[in-house]
Amino acid sequence: MEVNDVIDSEEDRELVMNLTKAYLEWEKETELRGMERGMATGMERGMLTGMERGMERGMEIGKETERRSLVENLLLARFGELDSELTAIIQPILNLSTPEYAALLLQLSNLSREDLLARFRN
Repeated sequence: MEVNDVIDSEEDRELVMNLTKAYLEWEKETELRGMERGMATGMERGMLTGMERGMERGMEIGKETERRSLVENLLLARFGELDSELTAIIQPILNLSTPEYAALLLQLSNLSREDLLARFRN
């Protein structure tokens, strides 16, 4: 991913790089916790398929939680607070496909609050 082509200021580039590193570390930890939860769920059910389902669900929950945390922190860093309008668009952002989600995160530093809110209004 070419961050320099999308982000203009050195401060924004540094923020994206720090968030990327933090996200990758969190993702690894989340996957590990998901696997641990899944294994515990599988052992409780006493079946391999239950353990596999538990691991998958644990990883899904971890990724959903991380994605939400990342979006909340980016909005907070960009706009200084999470009021009801910004909070209301978090779930629609999370519902974006992975390519749309990634593109939005890269564009976030260049979007005004009004443009971002307009994108997710009905």
